[in-house]
Amino acid sequence: MATNNFLKFIRCFVAVILGITIALLIAEIIIRVTGYAAPNIGMTDPITGLAIYPPNTNFPFTTECINNIVSTNSLGFHAKNYTLEKKPGVYRIVVLGHSFVEAVQVPVEQLFTEKLETKLNSRAEGYHYEVIPFAHAGNGPYLNLLYLLQYAL
Repeated sequence: MATNNFLKFIRCFVAVILGITIALLIAEIIIRVTGYAAPNIGMTDPITGLAIYPPNTNFPFTTECINNIVSTNSLGFHAKNYTLEKKPGVYRIVVLGHSFVEAVQVPVEQLFTEKLETKLNSRAEGYHYEVIPFAHAGNGPYLNLLYLLQYAL
């Protein structure tokens, strides 16, 4: 009796797995036949091999709810330009991260790093702050460390 129930369970399990596999295969065929492809606007930094956007460019980021023009700085990040040399009296704060920090869905002026920089500078007396984002969608801790070492230090 127990063996019979076990065989029924195995048959049902295999049928479910087979059904999911066939559904995913059909979805993949439909996507390929219709020619859908996500836009590839990124590039690889020729020196570091890390993912960046083309430096000093603007490109559209559009979805059903979002319509934004992404502006990249001279290093290929969605942020305003900063000088490499830090001026005296300037404190720099580096923000590393993934898509939340990158925030291609909003203009540079609306990035939380820009808002933080503005807030800090509104209260600073004799100091100036620069809050610099180094982020790319899909990054994790290891890649964030590499971005820190290659671009921020």
